[in-house]
Amino acid sequence: MTPPSERPKFSGNENAMKKIKFRFLVQLICVLSISQQLLGAPAASQTIQVPSKNTKEQTLDSTEDNALASKLIQAFFASLSATGSPTGTIGKPLVDDSEARQEVKRLLDQDVVIQRADGDFFDYTSYYPTDIDEFTVSNVNTTKPRPDLIVATYDVSTPGATSLTRGFVNSADFTPRLTTFRYNPELKRWLILSHASYNQPIKQICNQPSILSTPDTKRSDGEPARTRLANTLIEKFYTDLQVHREAIAHQGGLITKNTQIMTADGYRQKTGNEGRSVQVGTTQKRGFFIAGSGNDLVVRYEAKTKGRIGGVEFTNEWQPRLATFSRNSKGEWELASFASFNYPASPPANMQCLNKHK
Repeated sequence: MTPPSERPKFSGNENAMKKIKFRFLVQLICVLSISQQLLGAPAASQTIQVPSKNTKEQTLDSTEDNALASKLIQAFFASLSATGSPTGTIGKPLVDDSEARQEVKRLLDQDVVIQRADGDFFDYTSYYPTDIDEFTVSNVNTTKPRPDLIVATYDVSTPGATSLTRGFVNSADFTPRLTTFRYNPELKRWLILSHASYNQPIKQICNQPSILSTPDTKRSDGEPARTRLANTLIEKFYTDLQVHREAIAHQGGLITKNTQIMTADGYRQKTGNEGRSVQVGTTQKRGFFIAGSGNDLVVRYEAKTKGRIGGVEFTNEWQPRLATFSRNSKGEWELASFASFNYPASPPANMQCLNKHK
């Protein structure tokens, strides 16, 4: 594995250009990407690799996969930086970002589920982007459960990033992300199937009303068979943890060497490596939202459990989880990625107010 100091870093909007100009650049890139089978890559000469049928299913981390994931991540955050208020402005959007919002959604799978640390979660229909200006991506690590599925963990710094739905200003620190990409053979490009962001709010714009835009949970329960499958897989996952007391690959279990797990204390794990010990008590679950089609299933829910991972005691409060399951060539379901937002400590009770736009 490449040492952190040698892993590539990517920066966006380093010259702090105005968002309207940058939006034009992003749109131009996207036009070029259609003609050259790119996925909004930062440069027209960068091609996005099409999954090969000959690729082994249990592919381990490789330079090629990391490079591919880096391009996809770069494209996503470049599109985000073209939305919302002008560069250097924190607060309520001052320009019409509907067109830019649609450009971001071009990078999302129709089955996408996105979970943020501030509690917001979205599907494709309800999605509303975070307003970011500059961004830096580092420490990209990937696994490949299937040739058409890539799981990436990485760190991102987005100074001044603002939630346009809640009015939160997020931390400028490097914080983890866990993203699963799925290749769409009809569109001939990779799309985001699930995304977990651990960037925590540090301030609130108190004079900006929240925009509540959440998925229709009733719609997610429209298919009883899919709901039963999701519940079965989640229960099996917790049973595996309780029996084996560690989140690493086990024969007959959902966790494989290509599973990536992330917890809210910043810990991430490729389960082929030795994991931390896990103590999970009785777990209550609620608020299931289920998406997915074909060989993939994305399940967002809230859980309440008293548990310890390694030496860290986690809160016994309702907190979100985001699980992405994939089916292999044998028809067996496996866990591709799992994001736990159960925090070791509660976020600050009294966040500083930011009442005026810069």
